[in-house]
Amino acid sequence: MSYRSLDRAEEGPKSYGFVAEEVAQVDSRLCFWSQDAEGLLQVEGLNYDLVIPLLLQAAKELKAARETDAIRIEELKAGLTLTLTELQP
Repeated sequence: MSYRSLDRAEEGPKSYGFVAEEVAQVDSRLCFWSQDAEGLLQVEGLNYDLVIPLLLQAAKELKAARETDAIRIEELKAGLTLTLTELQP
């Protein structure tokens, strides 16, 4: 999500971040919490120091999966080419 802080409404660069409530639905440990007047826990914000390593790990895993998929696609293409060649009279 992008936003501009109220003190820089029209000027200055946009800031980027996450919606803490959405992150809490994925992993509540990444957020910090407080209690409201009725004693219910409310998400206050996000511990970015905890999020960054998880995002880097996820990026590494996605890259490895993409590389594995690319190899498999090439293998399937080669197999398909061979099959098509065998089917031709």
